[in-house]
Amino acid sequence: MPQAKADTAKDAVPILTAVSGKRVCQAAQPASSSGKAAQLCVTTGSFAHDVYEASIDGKTVVRGIDDETTQGISGTYNGAPVTLKCEPVLQGPETVSEERIAAMKTVAPNASHDQLKQMAINLDTVEVGRHCVVSGDAGTSFAVEVRFP
Repeated sequence: MPQAKADTAKDAVPILTAVSGKRVCQAAQPASSSGKAAQLCVTTGSFAHDVYEASIDGKTVVRGIDDETTQGISGTYNGAPVTLKCEPVLQGPETVSEERIAAMKTVAPNASHDQLKQMAINLDTVEVGRHCVVSGDAGTSFAVEVRFP
């Protein structure tokens, strides 16, 4: 299975670049110095939900789809609770042209200029990744930045 490349900065959060239709994993260092091996794997669905899976010491501790991880999902590691939460990272347009704002008028003819501009921004904002945090007792906390190409 493909391994993602980690950022080399000392305290940087590892980055996992998702690959459509494939399972990609990124190793991460838990907060404690216990020597535990941890990783987050993502299987990106083609027109389906992405599956997120966190493992510690080779054991899957929590697994769920993207919608579930937004609110946080729970599992256990050696009887201790573990939570995986992956919040969406959104990117919108830097500017909105007057032509784009005017085009929105067909959708909402009575909306103000500012409302039309906000509608255009909302329509053009996309999810470019997820900030995933695995947290739990016994030094099992780690984070991974997931990016979508």
